[in-house]
Amino acid sequence: MLEYLSPGVYVEAFENGIKEIKGVGTSTAGFIGMAEKGRTQGIPVLITSVGDFQTNFGGQLSVAEYNKNRYLSYAVESFFANGGSKCYVMRISPDDAEAATGVIELNAGDESHGEITFTAASEGKWGNGIGISLEESFSAKTGIEKQDGPKLTVKNHSDYLVGDLLKLTVIEEEGAAPECNYLLIKEINGNILTVADEISDNVVSITDNQYPQSFLQICTVHIRVTCGSTIEVFENVSLNLLSPVFLTKILAKSSLLKVSADLTLKSQALGQQLGVEKGKAKLLDLSNGENGAVLTPLSADMLKSQNDIAGARTGLDAFKELNDVSIMAIPGCHDAEVQKALIAHCEAMGNRFAILDTDVADKEISQLTAYKDKFDSTYAAIYHPWLQTYSGVEKGSTLIPPSGAMAGIYARTDNTRGIWKAPANEIIRGATGLSANYSDAVQSELSPKGINLIRALPGQGIRVGGARTLSANRNWKYINTRRLFIYIEESIKAATSWVVFEPNNELLWTYMKGMIETFLTEMWRSGALVGSCVGEAFFVNIGKGSTMTEDDILNGRLIYSIGIATVRPAEYGIFKIIQKMQVFD
Repeated sequence: MLEYLSPGVYVEAFENGIKEIKGVGTSTAGFIGMAEKGRTQGIPVLITSVGDFQTNFGGQLSVAEYNKNRYLSYAVESFFANGGSKCYVMRISPDDAEAATGVIELNAGDESHGEITFTAASEGKWGNGIGISLEESFSAKTGIEKQDGPKLTVKNHSDYLVGDLLKLTVIEEEGAAPECNYLLIKEINGNILTVADEISDNVVSITDNQYPQSFLQICTVHIRVTCGSTIEVFENVSLNLLSPVFLTKILAKSSLLKVSADLTLKSQALGQQLGVEKGKAKLLDLSNGENGAVLTPLSADMLKSQNDIAGARTGLDAFKELNDVSIMAIPGCHDAEVQKALIAHCEAMGNRFAILDTDVADKEISQLTAYKDKFDSTYAAIYHPWLQTYSGVEKGSTLIPPSGAMAGIYARTDNTRGIWKAPANEIIRGATGLSANYSDAVQSELSPKGINLIRALPGQGIRVGGARTLSANRNWKYINTRRLFIYIEESIKAATSWVVFEPNNELLWTYMKGMIETFLTEMWRSGALVGSCVGEAFFVNIGKGSTMTEDDILNGRLIYSIGIATVRPAEYGIFKIIQKMQVFD
């Protein structure tokens, strides 16, 4: 409140009304699998298009080399084709995969001045296609005003650093060939450079009449990196360890390479150090990149991170770093332990839903039910059969798992109808056939068991024929029910994080109740909740004696109970949200 210390008119602004709860995103997917290249550690890569995926992870993989581990790229393509707009991808790489490398040694005669090691940005044979060229380049040209032994007075010194290698060019007379020498800056005092020629410790003598035609340039390297159609060019890269444009600092921007340097550079010409003939570039092709045992089926151990340090996790654990992923899949994998690890991750995070694939070879009802019976979760669903689509690398049709397409359909349904709409009876784009066709009778038997069939219906195209979770609990048997609860809970949690520093009293409880009721009323009006009035659609309870005890309040717990009637059964699903408040002694 303002202090009123003297007569006058005061204007005091205050907030009047209830804060709005904005719904969290529900259509961002997360995919895990093998790829030609790409990050295997750290935060999963955000992908917004098929081209984006190809840039970061490469294209479709061949059956011959990757067999059942080739489906990540197909799933991402199918995700975008079916309405997805954003996903995160984490690559799994075998332990014996190797990154391509190459080394340039810097020598002057028999004396070594260190080496530069270039390593492909990620493991795999793809890195063997990286080519590098290095050649002399020069920058920061400046004239010389005076020479006093090894001390050169220059016109501009702002671009020079101790340790820079300089090229001194002297033109004795009009039309004469320039005389050059390479000097190392040992000291800088204002615009006076103390230099040394490391070969003889003598500087080329410059007479008075040569000053206008004599100049210095910093010796740098022009680097060109190529891999397929990708070209990266780095101009005026320094080999001076103290320079802000030192080699490793500049090439840290490369998407193709990682670079390390162990240099003890002296002032011989760069061309001599790099082994480059005058007018030519030093060429280097990386080699020894290996994909490793990419035919080995994914296992639960491959999904586990070797450490639990933020920013350095791998596999499935890397997705712990993300809050906006709401759909998860490991395309093409039907190992029960892997899928259980995926489900456990979704259940533990509480804000995402898993889509499982079956084995393409399973066609009988007994096979499908035996596989499904290995799981029981409200946070997962399973789809069958596989989809037929075109493969560019195979030059013809191939079968791919449906999880990528289904993640796209989840996103499409969320965006066009709402998360409360079951992602069923939707056309699968890009599918030209199925690995198996099933009748109405088979669907009526499999659907109650929690197996969602995809069917080719005459005159209706290929459509999704089910929306069941893998839960045996009848209250959670529909996908849209579980995902709606996730959406409401995460939206409320995100919008009420500010309350942890507020006084836990009746004023806060009344405000919170009104805030949540306003949000749920809008949900009801949009068709997400059933009931002829808001009283039939939901309830919100919060307060001492109803949701909290005196002990809860003293220990900083804010508890509110919410019940919603979903669009499937006209009954309440109830959940509690507990927020830990700041406790002041």
